[in-house]
This record gives sequence, C-alpha cells and structure tokens, in this order.
Amino acid sequence: MANLISTVSLIAVLLIITSNTSSAYRTTTITATVDETDPRGTKEQCREEVEKQDYTDCALYMMGWSARGSKQDVSEKNQQEQQILEQCCSEIKRVDKKCQCDAIEAVSQELLMRGIVEKEEYEGVRQRAGSISSSCGLREHCDIRSMLF
Repeated sequence: MANLISTVSLIAVLLIITSNTSSAYRTTTITATVDETDPRGTKEQCREEVEKQDYTDCALYMMGWSARGSKQDVSEKNQQEQQILEQCCSEIKRVDKKCQCDAIEAVSQELLMRGIVEKEEYEGVRQRAGSISSSCGLREHCDIRSMLF
C-alpha cells in the first residue's frame, strides 16, 4: 500500500510538473498589418499636418509671381522673388521633415485643382515646385509628379 501511495504521489507530481512546463512555453502570436504602399503609415499623418499650414508664399513662388506687370527693374524683381522664396522656405520648414515634399506637392496640385493656374501653366509650376527642396536646403529632394490629364 505504501508503494501504491508513493507511485500515485510520484505520478501526481509528474503531472503537475508537466502541466507547469507546458504553460511556460505558451506562444503568443501578434499579427501586424503592413500597408505595403505606405509601410511607415506616414501618409495620413503628413496629410493632416500639411492641411494645418498656410503656404501662400510657396504658391506665389510656384506661380512665378514677383510684381508681375509692375515697372520694377530686373534686380528689384529678382530681390522680391528671392524674398518670396525665403518666406516659402520658412513655410515648408515649419512642417515635419518627412512631410515637406508632401507639402510642396500639395500646394502645386491645389493651384491646378482650384483653377488658379491653367493646365498649360502647370509644367512651370511643377518645375518651380521641384526646385524648392534644393533652394531651401531641404534634406530630401522632392520629385513633384505631374498631374496633367
């Protein structure tokens, strides 16, 4: 009888050890969904940040506005254009670095979509928009896509 009790006790201890050991090795699976077109999830964040800012000077620069039709001499127009560009740079630099190109692109597209510039003028706007990143010394070069239909 003593043998039977020790055998049952041994089996009980082994069952307890086995159940504790198996629970110690439970695997937890975490599933993450990755959007392959925007792996960092920044597009939505950038869109929200870009919409908060005012880009009047960038729009003026992209349109090539520098006292159009005025009787200023060339050096005055160049000086005014440089001032508008500097103000545009300030506007862009207020945006998170990862969103700066999105901001520049959004301004150029908005000019076309609102009819402020015609389709025929948009290529010039796009080129000027593309030059902002280097003119402002941004870390990233912005490749402004064409929206012509």
